Amino acid sequence: MFTEAIRIKPDYAEAYNNLGMAYANIGRHTEAVESLQTSIRLDTKLAQAYYNLGTVYYNLGRLEEAIVPLKQAVNLKPDYIWAHNNLGVIYYRLRRFNEAIDSYKQALRFKPDWAEAHYMLALALYERGQSREAIDALKRAIALMPDYAEAHNSLGVAYYNLKRYKEAAIAFTEAIQLKPDFSLARYNLGAMSLVINRRETALEQYNALKSLSTELATKLYGGIYRGMVLSLSDR
Repeated sequence: MFTEAIRIKPDYAEAYNNLGMAYANIGRHTEAVESLQTSIRLDTKLAQAYYNLGTVYYNLGRLEEAIVPLKQAVNLKPDYIWAHNNLGVIYYRLRRFNEAIDSYKQALRFKPDWAEAHYMLALALYERGQSREAIDALKRAIALMPDYAEAHNSLGVAYYNLKRYKEAAIAFTEAIQLKPDFSLARYNLGAMSLVINRRETALEQYNALKSLSTELATKLYGGIYRGMVLSLSDR
């Protein structure tokens, strides 16, 4: 269909954009990039083509290359929330946390009820050592999506790092109640329980972990029986 449209109208930028995404969807990434680049050459103001090109680069692991077209997409269409979000994801993966924070905030400026963006913003804030700001963002994510188990777990980690252990325990427990097979939340609750001398709780979580995650169960075992110092994780 798209190739026929191009045959009839060779300068049809949107057809090249659609053809590029069709190629991407079947894993023909070289043709996808070529088609999207042609679309952009034909219409330098087609924000969707820049976004799609950035997405293809991202899926190929070419993160630095993905930034340029995604930034162009938001320059052309400032309320392009998915482009802002994807920039945030890329910056986070590149450990460029300040830029990730800015990108997620831009996405949320246009879609303030986006729970996942609040969550990712919190992770970036946490990496910058801004635990209190991360807690605020996680609370907003949970208010929008109360059954967001991952957000509850990350909230527990943030509370733990501020030594607010009671609130951390509540957050980890909520994550486990929402998602009983959430092995990381169980590990975090167990590891924190050792810090506050609640060995029985740590043992409970160790026994549950044995059937969920051998790796995390082994780590928690080291804390319980060998006195190893454990670190908590939000991901």
